[in-house]
Amino acid sequence: MRVLLTRPEAESRALAAELAAAGILSVVAPVLRIEPVPEAAADLQQGLDGARALLFTSAQAVAAFARLSARRDLPVFAVGPATAAAARDAGFAAVEGADGDGAALALLVAARLEPGAEPLVHPAGADVAGDLPGALEKAGFQLRRVVLYKAEAVDGLPAAARDALRAGTLDGVLLFSPRTAARFAELVTSAGLAGSPSDIRLPVAYCLSPAVAAAATLPWRAVRVADEANQPSLLRLVEADRPSNEEPIMSEPNATGPAVDIGTAPRHGSASGESMKGGSTVPPAPPATPTARAIGDSPPAPVLSLGATIGVAALVAILIALSAPLWRGWFWSEPRPVAAAVDFGPIEARMAALERRPPPDTAPLSDAIRRLQADIARLAERPAADPALSAEIQRLLGMVDALTRRLAETETAMRDNRLRDRIGERALVAATALRAAAERGGSFASELETARAALAEDPAAKEAVESLAPHAEKGVADAGALARRFDLLSADIVQAARRAPDGDWVDRTVERMASVLTVRRVEAPVAGTPDAHVAAAEKALAARDVAAALEALAPIREAVARAAPDWLAAAEARRAVDAATTRVSRRVAAILGRDR
Repeated sequence: MRVLLTRPEAESRALAAELAAAGILSVVAPVLRIEPVPEAAADLQQGLDGARALLFTSAQAVAAFARLSARRDLPVFAVGPATAAAARDAGFAAVEGADGDGAALALLVAARLEPGAEPLVHPAGADVAGDLPGALEKAGFQLRRVVLYKAEAVDGLPAAARDALRAGTLDGVLLFSPRTAARFAELVTSAGLAGSPSDIRLPVAYCLSPAVAAAATLPWRAVRVADEANQPSLLRLVEADRPSNEEPIMSEPNATGPAVDIGTAPRHGSASGESMKGGSTVPPAPPATPTARAIGDSPPAPVLSLGATIGVAALVAILIALSAPLWRGWFWSEPRPVAAAVDFGPIEARMAALERRPPPDTAPLSDAIRRLQADIARLAERPAADPALSAEIQRLLGMVDALTRRLAETETAMRDNRLRDRIGERALVAATALRAAAERGGSFASELETARAALAEDPAAKEAVESLAPHAEKGVADAGALARRFDLLSADIVQAARRAPDGDWVDRTVERMASVLTVRRVEAPVAGTPDAHVAAAEKALAARDVAAALEALAPIREAVARAAPDWLAAAEARRAVDAATTRVSRRVAAILGRDR
């Protein structure tokens, strides 16, 4: 899945890292540019005089405040979880988050504080949505807003965004504010990309609120609106629409035009006949394959003689052999082209700038520890008869232990930060490209080499990358090909699981005759039978979950190995590759400070 991010640069980059850890690619295309306000520092210093608490309505405001002021003593009330997390990362200790909008923030403040003359300070941008001052003033609070930055509209979309929209390679656009949505619509229209659906297929619009959706006036394929006005709720919409096969969401036809869905989004390929349960949509089950006729549905077919049966089987075998060139490629996909190499030039320039930045100085902390140790040594030389002296020694020993731990934590954090600065963004790009290439089913050798170089300094990620080496050159079968191949082999697997390992010549003769024509149940299979294990595997493969399919087949693995050894080897290779790429993505997320 591939989405376009419209938030300002820093916020889009952070969101792209979070999405990449979940296997979702991003195109960063900010439509607003953050510009500082020249008088912001002086205004903030004056605004904080006598302040009672800080109210933040965006992570951008937290970052601007942190650049302009060293104060971290005031309690913070944040509009949502992401803004609250940004405040904690900036060094604030007392932080509480609301449920994602201004009304919820006002309710939180009213529940925690008593109205009074001391002002609440709201550091923000020049343009703020909602009426937070009005809501708080009605409750008896005084709100003092300080403008720290302004968001200027950009003149046009980046070339990568225009190309992706024109080519129809995006599955969605994430929109977080009415102003962002309106400006994006203007830029798309001015670039000639807002044609009718027959010309350019715009992707799905994922909107934070109904107001955002109302401002997103474009011929979208569909519009999804989060059921709560916060980023986690919006990302749940994206995850719900994540396709279960290789084709992007935009590949589906849309005969009815864009549909607005306020609340939980339907999953990929949803239709009016789908049922909803537990806040998510469940696609209707596919029609049963007519492998056998249920008893009582129609009169039984005439019974063929043994000679006629053998003749029919021989004719079918000849037809299959002659038509092999037509169906072989459909059931077992050929390796796909490998994506072009990633250009790391801009990222390497940023890494070089970060490496030139001097590390924090821990020398004062080391000096303090040495002075305390010297004081303790002098006190220890004195007679220990004085209880007060003994207590002082113990106090100093405790301070030394605390400072030693703090120094060790600081040095560890410095090492982690240097590692993140050196390889963070490059590792993100490399891991995302590696995962996408490995999922396609063809060779991913070039992506593996890139990931090796990007993650060479991290032992955990390096180990996961190296585990992919045996499969990189030829690749492994993708989940769709494995599902199609399994459909051909399922009857043989059931037959092999039913077959007695040791039998007399009568048993073997019956088995050979039964193998000519195989009939499988169409009703629900009995739990624990070979039919039940194969049915569970088919269901998992339909969802592209190869690991779950292998787990379902574990009780009859020996039969699978006899009937379909090549399929089993390919499926186990796919499971190993998926597990390794998942470990790589999670390790990169940990390096970037977003470990899921």
